[in-house]
Amino acid sequence: MHAAGRALPSGRGQGRPKSVRTREVFWAGLREGLTVAASARAAGVSKRAGQDWFKQAGGVRPVTINPQLEAAVDHGVGLLSWTDRCRIEDLVTAHYRPAQIARLMGRARSTISRELARGTPTDRPGRYRALVAQNRTDAARRRPKQRKLVAGTRLVGRVTTSRDPVRR
Repeated sequence: MHAAGRALPSGRGQGRPKSVRTREVFWAGLREGLTVAASARAAGVSKRAGQDWFKQAGGVRPVTINPQLEAAVDHGVGLLSWTDRCRIEDLVTAHYRPAQIARLMGRARSTISRELARGTPTDRPGRYRALVAQNRTDAARRRPKQRKLVAGTRLVGRVTTSRDPVRR
């Protein structure tokens, strides 16, 4: 660069900007229990850059934002569906927090927290699976349950032929 008549970059903060992916690698290292220096090395940045990122965030991982993933999420009404559970799994995999998921889906935070607990397999704690949650929900449903008024039974015959007035 000097031969081309340009000055060499000097000073802090004048290098190329770090990509979002590099920061995600840095924060993933911290989540795994690495130190700031080790996490910065894993992300391919200097220890000083890692310390700066950590200080800027106040020691807390910044909020994850993925516009493509967020666009696929619909506000739900009523019980959680299979599609809702799949969306939750995608958001958890993308490191969204339960409060963010609840806001995106238009649900209460407690609903998402219970769902995350329901969908965590016993052999892999900390990993939400939509299929596990759906299977547990299906098993807990009230039906199929043996009905009391089934056609052809004695009770149906008595109820339909009874002429007694309804007592109140």
